[in-house]
Amino acid sequence: MLQYSPIVSGIIETHGPRHCPSIDRKVLNFPDKTEHQIFLELESLDSDEIYVNGFTTAMPPFAQEEILHTICGLEHAKIMRYGYAVEYDYVPAFQLYPSLENKKISGLFCAGQINGTSGYEEAAAQGLIAGINAGRKILQKSPIFIDRSEAYIGVMIDDLIHKKTPEPYRVLPSRSEYRLHLRFDNAFMRLYEKTKEIGLLSPEKISFLEEAIEKVIQEVKRLKNISISMQEANQFLKNKNCMDFFQRE
Repeated sequence: MLQYSPIVSGIIETHGPRHCPSIDRKVLNFPDKTEHQIFLELESLDSDEIYVNGFTTAMPPFAQEEILHTICGLEHAKIMRYGYAVEYDYVPAFQLYPSLENKKISGLFCAGQINGTSGYEEAAAQGLIAGINAGRKILQKSPIFIDRSEAYIGVMIDDLIHKKTPEPYRVLPSRSEYRLHLRFDNAFMRLYEKTKEIGLLSPEKISFLEEAIEKVIQEVKRLKNISISMQEANQFLKNKNCMDFFQRE
């Protein structure tokens, strides 16, 4: 059956997303595996259609039906829409500024798969930055740039415009050298100035965040000025019925 795969026949020559490959790609990559997990997901409460998660393929219809009917419980299932593959061109992202404006065509902002990415979050993040900067250009304001150290959006855009994308790009924590710093709990501090400049915050929200940021700064200062001796630490641990963790060599 694998001979009908467009990957095997050469009809498809490009590389698909690494993290959600087709069933035929999985068979080719892991020929020693005899089983593969399939998840049956109901499309909605108002539909009797089921999405067969893990069965992505662009094989001919007859091949899809034959393979599907080998799955226990789906021997008589009817395919409502056959799987298919889409190959698309993309704009080399090194032709873009960090604002996602095209270097060659002023006023053209690109976001999403056209930049060589894959995934909803990646597309939404680019759309946010491209939309903000397109609006700011119309208003004759300077563009907003997000650095790698400020957010994963910055990591993604920096990777896209400075590195090649031989396969659809996905954002991963491992791509960021600042991943221990890029946490959800400090996002309001990292991106406060930019969100304020863009105009996303109401006066009430600005006041609330400024107060919260000041409290964090003051608490950090307070903690930096606190020091305890080894004896004090051990006495505290003893009072808590804990063993001594601090000992001199």
